[in-house]
Amino acid sequence: MPNTIYSSEKVLPYVYMGIHKETGQFYIGYREANHFTSSKDLGTKYFTSSKKVKELGFDNFNWTILAEFFEGKEAFMFEQEIIFQNIKNPLILNNWVNNKFYSTEANVGKKASITTKQKMSKSRKGKKHSEETKRKIGLAHKGKVVSDETKLLLKEVKTGKTDSEETKSKKSNSAKNKVFSEQHLKNLSEAAKGVPKSEAHKQAMKQPKPKITCPHCGTIGGGQALMNRWHFDNCKLLTTNFGIDFSLLQS
Repeated sequence: MPNTIYSSEKVLPYVYMGIHKETGQFYIGYREANHFTSSKDLGTKYFTSSKKVKELGFDNFNWTILAEFFEGKEAFMFEQEIIFQNIKNPLILNNWVNNKFYSTEANVGKKASITTKQKMSKSRKGKKHSEETKRKIGLAHKGKVVSDETKLLLKEVKTGKTDSEETKSKKSNSAKNKVFSEQHLKNLSEAAKGVPKSEAHKQAMKQPKPKITCPHCGTIGGGQALMNRWHFDNCKLLTTNFGIDFSLLQS
């Protein structure tokens, strides 16, 4: 009997996942033609339609019911979203997503043309997940642990790649005026402890930061990011500087 996140006694469409006991490979699927509850259906009446799973042996996987839905369409969309988010993971056994605005099996590893990207973008505009679907997606990912092997593969994929100026600008704009909670700051601090720094990084940290002045309150400080957080457009005296340009008072 598979593990279950939900324990419904109703016969409902459901989304499931199987993780191979030895290799860590995983398969995600959905089922809406069941005549039994999900926990009594998977592994008893239904053994997935995946040829790869059948080749590896159904019993060689640990199976989990991720979510149940009132409609088959919602279960299908939830399954597709999880597959899409993991499609580049080398351990996933699903090698395509059966949805008009996701890549197909024939397109995996290929770059879409500008026209195709525009069509994909247009088809998704205005479409939003329901709050229930968002909640279930969150539950499906909660507690997920990425193996060291997968982390290494992800690192290799990103090595040498740099963000475009447009992407950098978007990241910068999204981070502006963002306030982290005390717990978030604590988590960031703990994550950074013990992380080795390269010699180039150490040397860069030793270099004095250029001094800049807030035009609203006259505070002089080093570090653009820190000054932007508390001064300039975020300065408390923004509306009470009486028109004085403090930058002109620098010696």
